Amino acid sequence: MKMYFFPLLAVLVWGGVSCASNKTASFVGENDDFLTDDSGAGSVALGNVDVGIIKAFSSKVAKESAAAVYDGTNDIVTLEFQSAGGTHNRQYWTARARDGFIGALAQYEASYEARDLPRGFLSSGKRNVYGKSEILIHWWALSFSNRSRGQSRLDFGYLFKDRNPYFTVTQNEAKDTYVNPKNNSAQVTLYFTRAMAQELAALFAEENLYASISRQ
Repeated sequence: MKMYFFPLLAVLVWGGVSCASNKTASFVGENDDFLTDDSGAGSVALGNVDVGIIKAFSSKVAKESAAAVYDGTNDIVTLEFQSAGGTHNRQYWTARARDGFIGALAQYEASYEARDLPRGFLSSGKRNVYGKSEILIHWWALSFSNRSRGQSRLDFGYLFKDRNPYFTVTQNEAKDTYVNPKNNSAQVTLYFTRAMAQELAALFAEENLYASISRQ
């Protein structure tokens, strides 16, 4: 991922002003397109970032590529990736959720440097030690499948795998509010090394998002 051009330290500052904190996004339609108040704004591809997942029948963290797109009109970054069993997931990251990720990563970095990451929860870490955020998600099995959608809570924390403390984003189970109300999404945990998490934080930074729109 090499589409941003500013010091990484800038993205780890917590408490910055959201680039569009007063915006709200509505979701409608068969294809679940965002309503926009400026049809000329459009979306821009940000490239791919690496995330870690646990695949089916495995206990190891495997690297997966997530495609990122920025909708400047609604100030939403989408991340799309495949989780265990090949399920497609699309996460809709609002400014608040992105700020939550960046702030949680800053806390994790401080704990990591201080060697203060007790195993605690289930002797493997803590899933929500650094906060949480609400987002919209879509999930589907095949390219021609109807896309389920619902609200999910993200927990920011860390978990140990093979003695390594990964920064984690746990996407909790969501109830389908569109296709089948009995169809709940699976819980999905994304694992990040420090470098992988820093790359996503850099992508989420306001400067990068503004620059991506100006390059259109």
